[in-house]
Amino acid sequence: MRLYVLRHGETDGNKANISIGNLDIPLNEMGKLQALQRRSVLSKLDIDFAYCSPKKRTLETLQLAAPHLLVCLDDRLLSRDHGEFQGVKNEGRDLSEYWNINVNRKYEKAESVKHVYDRVCSFLDEIRAKYPDKNILIVTHSAIVRCIYYYFNGLPEDGNLFRYQSHTASLETYEI
Repeated sequence: MRLYVLRHGETDGNKANISIGNLDIPLNEMGKLQALQRRSVLSKLDIDFAYCSPKKRTLETLQLAAPHLLVCLDDRLLSRDHGEFQGVKNEGRDLSEYWNINVNRKYEKAESVKHVYDRVCSFLDEIRAKYPDKNILIVTHSAIVRCIYYYFNGLPEDGNLFRYQSHTASLETYEI
């Protein structure tokens, strides 16, 4: 089994360094171009089908990058619910604490990092069991890309998940 993980293309929120979370915003022009640039790579890969977050920016990315694939939407691929931080600039906030699974601070409305990680692990465990002989594309958000990375590479001892960063329209491959 091979998993291909594609982060959605750029949005105006990404460009402005805002915690977008589960706001449903579209790709900007750069994001559309990034997704189209992925098409040539993805069309050459042996991918059986795709799983995708149901947000506009991920669906747009999938439609532009891999329009030929059958897609399943899954809410476990939604971004972290940033609650009170959603739509707010990231400046002035300690993101290494916000993304520390050992601290796992509880917020008034924001989803805990442990909850995000656990739902991603549940999703990955399920597809590994259901499709051991398939190659799957996952189109999702930076928070989920981060959790997938640590699922396959192990959690850091200090718990700081923020150390791993993906970029808009990044594509990663995991062999299972």
